[in-house]
Amino acid sequence: MIIQACFKHIRLPAATLLGALLLVLGPVPLLASDVPVRQLRVKNVDWVLDGKEMVISYDLVGDPNKVYLVDVALCRVGDPDFRIVPVRASGDLGEGMFAGAGRSVRWEIQQDLGGLPEGDDFVVEVRVDEADELPWFLVVVGVAVGGATIYSLVQNGQEVAPPPIQELPGPPVRP
Repeated sequence: MIIQACFKHIRLPAATLLGALLLVLGPVPLLASDVPVRQLRVKNVDWVLDGKEMVISYDLVGDPNKVYLVDVALCRVGDPDFRIVPVRASGDLGEGMFAGAGRSVRWEIQQDLGGLPEGDDFVVEVRVDEADELPWFLVVVGVAVGGATIYSLVQNGQEVAPPPIQELPGPPVRP
């Protein structure tokens, strides 16, 4: 049985095509399946204004031996486009081993914003991710290299004939 692959002029046996697809797409479920493995959670997020600073506290439930990336942002409940990321902040944010209770970030909010924000509908968002995850550009490069390798193996020295060139009909005769 012959199946036409991505390009119309490349004809591959079905077993070769299926093998190539399994080789390229086989690791994809493994890359996407790390969600249940890492029970990573942020809880007890709270914040208070202390003079010219905002003190943000949180608990990070995770492996205490892992390095995490922690980012915080000030958001507004009624405005999904409102999101301010601190520039002048210190404490348990950035990259580090932050798993545990009672983590805190001190943000010089008045200096960052030129004043304190007005309103009572603010929330602080704490985002956490593992720092040692595989960067996505490596996955893309791996798939590209794998595809090129499979293409060269499938060719196996065979000359591939380009598709036949069909001439277009001439324009209609004008009256």
